[in-house]
Parts: sequence; structure tokens; C-alpha cells
Amino acid sequence: MLNKDERFLIYSYSYYPSIDGVVRHTDNLAKLLITKGYTVQIITQMGNKGIEINYKVIIVRRPSIALLSSFIFYHDIIHMQGFNIFVYLFAKLFRERIVWYHHNYDLCSVGGGSSIYKGFFKSLEPYLRKNLVGILLWLSFHISRMIAKIDKK
Repeated sequence: MLNKDERFLIYSYSYYPSIDGVVRHTDNLAKLLITKGYTVQIITQMGNKGIEINYKVIIVRRPSIALLSSFIFYHDIIHMQGFNIFVYLFAKLFRERIVWYHHNYDLCSVGGGSSIYKGFFKSLEPYLRKNLVGILLWLSFHISRMIAKIDKK
């Protein structure tokens, strides 16, 4: 049973001004949760960096990793509209409840967050293997790529 004081964080790579099914689903979910009395914030990678308020929803665009982690820490339920490794790992680290709604076929799509960080992981690969968090990031990136390749066959 959900408590009305619980705070929802919806992560969606795409959001307005982009228009697609994921955007509509994110918007409809946020509006439904608000009408039921919950607090909702949306984090997206679309648009100019910043924070805005639209229909009682706080929208955070292109947050830094530090800001992303603080938002995840503050919220009670994390809803991912597509997979993002950083959102997932921070939610697990802070023991938050996670809902992952997978909208598209490819786990390594831009929305999945893997290809957008491909160059980042490639350049840091030797350093990432040296510590536990780095190992988890490195493994999750490569596992998601393997799953996507197997799924496409």
C-alpha cells in the first residue's frame, strides 16, 4: 500500500519538447499520481539544463551526476521510463524502490543510456576496474550490450 506522503521520481530520457509515446506516458503517469495526491518530479535529458515547474510537476533537465544522486536519495519511489545505469545504481545504493518500464527494444539505445556514455566508459575503462563501483558500472555496461546483441539475434 502506498502512503500519500511518498515522493515519486520519474526518470525519462525523453520529455517535452520531444513528442513520442514515452513522453506521453511519462506525462500521463505524472498527472495521474498528482491527482491521487502524490509529489512528483521528472528528470530528463531533453531540453536546456535547468529546473522548471509545469502542472505541479518539477522538471529537472540534464542534471549533473551529483544532482541526480541527491534527487534519487530524496525520493521514495524511482520510476525509470527506460533503463539508465546511473539512476539504477544510485537507487540501489540508497535502497529506494525502483519501477522500470521498458518502452523500446534495444537496451543500448540512447534512452537506455548506454550509448550516450560509450565514449565515457571507453576512456575510463582502465581506472573503473580498480574499485567496486567502477567494476559494477563497467560490468553493467557490458552486460547490457551483450543482452542487446543476444536479443537482436
